[in-house]
Amino acid sequence: SLDLSKQSLTKYLLVLSLSFALADATAPSSKNFHILKGKDENHEVSLNGHTCQFGYRAANSAHHEEWHMSIRKEQNEENEEYICVIEDIDLKPPHATFFGFSARMVGAKSNQLTGTEVWSHEGLMLENDDYVQDGAMVRTDTHHRHTSLSKLVVRSQ
Repeated sequence: SLDLSKQSLTKYLLVLSLSFALADATAPSSKNFHILKGKDENHEVSLNGHTCQFGYRAANSAHHEEWHMSIRKEQNEENEEYICVIEDIDLKPPHATFFGFSARMVGAKSNQLTGTEVWSHEGLMLENDDYVQDGAMVRTDTHHRHTSLSKLVVRSQ
């Protein structure tokens, strides 16, 4: 009887440990960081083999504002989608001006994004002629200096 209870307890602990491991594998991943002027900076978050990378160079207007970056998985009946959100959480002016930025989803199916959103501090979603989408990456067009970037969203399968 004692051996049976040890086996049951061992099985229970194994199932419980496995449940926590699966929950951790699908739980959103996130981090906060500060925009620094005049330096090339790169940040990333990962989930289930998908890594969202954000790189930028901020101009002198950057004032150490705080940004948040997260990746999560959404599942519907047809497929699963990984969504990365990179956003300014310190919404106080002045806002950083970017010489350039890029967001990439490493691990995207067929090396393609399924959608992008680039938002300004004025609450406007920028049009495709303001940035370039290339495969699993969205980046600034070299002709634009993004003075009011507030949020990027990249989606992939």
